[in-house]
Amino acid sequence: MNKEKDILLSRWLSGDLSDEEKESLQEHTDLEQLSDNLKLLEELKLPDPNVERIWAGVDHETSKPKQKAKIRILPYLMAAAASVAIFFIAFTVFGNSEVSYQTKVGESLTVRLPDQSEVILNGYTSLTYDKKAWKNNRSLDLDGEAFFKVAKGSTFTVNTDQGMVEVLGTIFNVEDRDEELVVSCFEGRVKVSSSDGRTNQQITAGERVSIKDAQLSDVTKIADNNPSWINKLVKFNNKTLREVFNSFQYYYPVKIDFKHNVLSRRFTGTIPTDNLQEAVEIVCQGMDLNCEVDQNVVRISAK
Repeated sequence: MNKEKDILLSRWLSGDLSDEEKESLQEHTDLEQLSDNLKLLEELKLPDPNVERIWAGVDHETSKPKQKAKIRILPYLMAAAASVAIFFIAFTVFGNSEVSYQTKVGESLTVRLPDQSEVILNGYTSLTYDKKAWKNNRSLDLDGEAFFKVAKGSTFTVNTDQGMVEVLGTIFNVEDRDEELVVSCFEGRVKVSSSDGRTNQQITAGERVSIKDAQLSDVTKIADNNPSWINKLVKFNNKTLREVFNSFQYYYPVKIDFKHNVLSRRFTGTIPTDNLQEAVEIVCQGMDLNCEVDQNVVRISAK
């Protein structure tokens, strides 16, 4: 097949390939990625060599016996450079087809998948999938939090450390942080399974479920049409201050310094994810705490 593929690639590059042959080649080769790589090489390509000048230099230098060996190596260097370019194309097209995205603290990123499904990554989140296998296997790995709008089609799977989420076509949010998986469904139906596959739960629009330590929580109702972080807000419902301030690391590049043991206190409320001073004040005023923001350090103490 490799020899046949080489021939088809050669004909594809020369534009002499039928639609049927192109379709056959596409099954084993990402032509779109190959085109992108060829364009990149074209941008990086050195000026075309002046053959007459090269041979003139060779003729001149061959009259110097001591330099003869150095001049003779030129054709081999040119061939080696061509081999490196070919290897670069072959590796990126036939080798690694994994696509990865990573957001920084406080950053969000919208990703369009090959089937036109849309994913919005929250801060400090990574997403990885196999582009080549996507047509037959809509599966990706997620570490962090993301909002999904899945195009209808075959089963769509989100894999996390705590469990797996399966859908056909729907809108939902997946949060996999602090050893807990929380899935919220906003449209359609979602199946959530523990990482060991022993427990699973289906939820529909307006419902949420979580998994922690391989245990499923009860299904709860949600009233929102999308996750609050999409609107630069984050909501907490009876969460400990440890959980609240742990979440700060995904939105603000700061260190939380606790002067007293206040982590067990519980907080309910909404804070912004784009205004550190306001977020800290909302939490501290509601919990009767002293707070101070000093550049990248937030100091919290009991009154």
